[in-house]
Amino acid sequence: MAAGTERMTRGPLGKRAQAVLQDADRKILAMAGGNRYSLYRLLHRTTSEFVRADSFYVGIYRADRSLVYPYNFDGHEYDDPNVNVGTAGGLTDWILRHRRSYWSVEDGGALLHRGRRFGDTARRSEEGIVVPLLAPASQSASEPVLGILSVLSYEAGVYEAETVAFLECLAESLTTLLLREREDEDRRRSFGAASLAEAATSSAEALERLGRPLSEIRRQAELLRAAIQSGRTDGAAAAADAICEACERAQTEVAEMSVVSSIVVADPLSALTVRERDVARLIAAGCSNKEIAVALFISELTAKTHCSNIIRKLNVGGRSAVAYLVKQASTLASTSLE
Repeated sequence: MAAGTERMTRGPLGKRAQAVLQDADRKILAMAGGNRYSLYRLLHRTTSEFVRADSFYVGIYRADRSLVYPYNFDGHEYDDPNVNVGTAGGLTDWILRHRRSYWSVEDGGALLHRGRRFGDTARRSEEGIVVPLLAPASQSASEPVLGILSVLSYEAGVYEAETVAFLECLAESLTTLLLREREDEDRRRSFGAASLAEAATSSAEALERLGRPLSEIRRQAELLRAAIQSGRTDGAAAAADAICEACERAQTEVAEMSVVSSIVVADPLSALTVRERDVARLIAAGCSNKEIAVALFISELTAKTHCSNIIRKLNVGGRSAVAYLVKQASTLASTSLE
């Protein structure tokens, strides 16, 4: 690993931390493909169970490397999701470059307070920890940082090395889930099925994803209206709480869809060289290695090597999956010219 990218030495975890993490890991991995709001809320509650969490947020990088925050809590209130394009020398830029956890005690909070403020801007976070969602190099060498997980406190001196280690373990559980979902995407592509990401951006799927929380908002609003009209207060607070939660879920879904949309529109062949793109197009046309060699005036062994490299770089299961990605790239190119 290059100089400056080493992670802080992970401190020891006590028995209580281990117990909380074991329970959380089991629940997190069981939520693959499920509702992201519930997943992020589980991460938030798990963190709050172990440490002081005046603010908590999850950020996911899009294909253009901007950072979407689908889940923010500040002052124990849900804050609107937002997108941060990042600035040179800022905290998210530092995370991308160093690929390790940041703890504000390292620099007296200089990086923590350099970025754009959100939530309750009248209050200042005195201490914070930000840990990256790090993909193993063997699985995502070109995209090592998938996102970030952060906890902040309005009071200084409340976190310890064990807190950093705790959050890093929690981040690893989340990263494992995200990578499992991506592996499932690749599996679906390998036999030509529409990926979950592509389905999520279709109008029908978008309507379904947003329709459920919006229906719940309307139902609870009707209960609240009926209670107000009748002068009853019983059930009104519960209905208001349910409305707030359903709104939070809908906002998180919208933010997540912006992440998925960015992934879908990214060039699926971006990892390939010009020559490898030529080979990939011939694979998509159904050419054998021998036919590729003849078409490109190269040896059959070289053609075979190119094919192997393409499959490895695209991280797919075989030639049919390569053909699918070539078709997707062609569709994106024609769309951009319209």
